[in-house]
Amino acid sequence: MGGWEIEKIRFTVPNTAYIDKGDMTSKAGFASPVMEMLSDRMDAVRKEWEAEGLFVAPGKVGWSWANLGNGKLTATPGEVMAHLRDSNLYRYMVAGHGAGGSMTGFTDATGETVDLAPGDLSGLLPHRINELRAYGCESDIGSWSRHVAVGGQAVTAEGLITAINRLNCFVSRNGEAKPAMVPKPAVASEPIPNPARDALISKGLGAIKRMEEEIRRAKSEAKNDEELKRAVQEIAKRYTLETKRLTEQYTDPKQHDRLIR
Repeated sequence: MGGWEIEKIRFTVPNTAYIDKGDMTSKAGFASPVMEMLSDRMDAVRKEWEAEGLFVAPGKVGWSWANLGNGKLTATPGEVMAHLRDSNLYRYMVAGHGAGGSMTGFTDATGETVDLAPGDLSGLLPHRINELRAYGCESDIGSWSRHVAVGGQAVTAEGLITAINRLNCFVSRNGEAKPAMVPKPAVASEPIPNPARDALISKGLGAIKRMEEEIRRAKSEAKNDEELKRAVQEIAKRYTLETKRLTEQYTDPKQHDRLIR
């Protein structure tokens, strides 16, 4: 008596996650509360995904106050592309500097700097993934969610990440059912004069410059990593209060004259 012939079908279920560290240096070469937060987030996400049973591939996510700008601890463009092309990719996170919707500052062997834009993923990802986290300034401008499956989520940063908003600047968007529509280009118009805004930008940049100078001095005077950390935190705290005061003056029209002076 003959039996049923069963055709064997092989398939795989994506179960791999990657966490890539982008550029985390600063113009002054010092650590900051923002970079510390990004490092903590990378560690927390790794533990969260591993607890769910995912394979989180080893990555260059090392970080400390002393070796913040160490290029050896930053993913290269080739590594990022290899991770995104992995047919087993289920979740992906990248953290570092960002601008205009892209993650910036990935350096290849020749020293050339390469950015990672949402549009680049179209030619890299083998499929839409369950979760995508792009932790960098202005990453919410990019259409990252179009690369996430329905039911998944894309987590990005809204605007600039600062010492003030670093813990509550992230937004989550669901995966899109269809590709995002390309917005029509904005019609250029003459900018409206805004003395208060100009004063806010000028004084804010001045405060940042003074803060960088103080931290450079603290870096040269600190006897050890812990002493440097305390000094930077104290300096950042003072300038956070100054930035908050400037922002309050800008928000309140009655204080614009004081801001402009």
